[in-house]
Amino acid sequence: MINSSGNRILSIDRYRGIAVFLLIVTLPMYFIDAFDFTDGFTTHVIEDAFLLVPNYAFYDLIAPIFIFAAGLSFSLSFKKAVVKYGKHRAFVRSVFRGLKLIAIGSFLLYFGEHPIDDFYRVSSYVIASFCGLWLLLWIMKLDFKRIISTILDIMLIVIGAFALVVGLAETVYLLIHGSLPFEHWNVLQSIGFATLVTLLFHDFKPWMKLIALIILFMIYSFFYQLIGYNGFVSMSHGGVLGSFGWAQMMIAADLIGELSRTNKNVMYLFGAILVATGVAGYLLFDCDKFSVSPGYVSMSIVLSYLLYLIFSLFDFWRIDNGPIVSLGRNPILIYIIHMLAGAYVGIYLNYYAYVYGSNLIAYCGLSLYLVILCALSYFLNRKKIYLKI
Repeated sequence: MINSSGNRILSIDRYRGIAVFLLIVTLPMYFIDAFDFTDGFTTHVIEDAFLLVPNYAFYDLIAPIFIFAAGLSFSLSFKKAVVKYGKHRAFVRSVFRGLKLIAIGSFLLYFGEHPIDDFYRVSSYVIASFCGLWLLLWIMKLDFKRIISTILDIMLIVIGAFALVVGLAETVYLLIHGSLPFEHWNVLQSIGFATLVTLLFHDFKPWMKLIALIILFMIYSFFYQLIGYNGFVSMSHGGVLGSFGWAQMMIAADLIGELSRTNKNVMYLFGAILVATGVAGYLLFDCDKFSVSPGYVSMSIVLSYLLYLIFSLFDFWRIDNGPIVSLGRNPILIYIIHMLAGAYVGIYLNYYAYVYGSNLIAYCGLSLYLVILCALSYFLNRKKIYLKI
């Protein structure tokens, strides 16, 4: 599960690193009263947020640029896999990767009292135990770790497939009954599902991919209007239905990423088309992050692409081991740590800052938390150790 890096594209690593940094810094800040002055940057609530454009908050852009960054390297990663494993096996491995992302997402859910929650809870304990055993064997440099790694892969794939079936079943229930008594979906599962959808278009030529993306957006917009706001907002991050919106961001990024390595002039042309159609979609449809509305999808593609253009201007800067780049090279690992620890860090720092009457505790504590994560990612990058799934 942990492999050395090959050739990397620094602008994409920096771009992804910015998304990861924003994730790890904003979640604890949300819980700390001493950072109330940053509330506009840590909320999705439009009335309280700092807006990039009308009805689009600054905080609404963090997940899209994370997904866009994944899409930028999608075609390159797939082509490397084709060279190494062959086309059929590379396709299967990409499917498995999407399922494993969905599985990891299921472990980061809030566990309730439903039997499905019990399954995810027990599964997370088992997976954590196997990961600990694998890490011990890796430290001891024992070959037996390969067997543990294979077992982990199989377990994650099976759990991911189960979680996808659960998500689909809950979506059907939602469409029939109009509401859900519970739901099991989160953003990492949306990313995993988006990976599966993007994979369907990986072999398209650029023009065909662009046309397919526009058609997919039109179909998505039609069903959003047909099903209605409640059908999307009832599940976290739009649920399975909303994942088709996240997938459009990844497909757009896949298109841009492929052209950025083959023909930059054509990339700028396609980028201009994406911006024009994205602005039109934003103006025609409602923009709402919670339901992943068509307007939100459109503007997310526009802003994510424009931000990538800014980062690509720094391709000449070859320093490849700064803190931002290091974060961008281990995004899944840092994201998991962030989801497990970020909220608790914020809550406890806020508690002790209140008890001792000193905001300095909160400021220093959060700084230390960020230094630890950046130092960890820096060390792993120096050792060329990356979490791969």
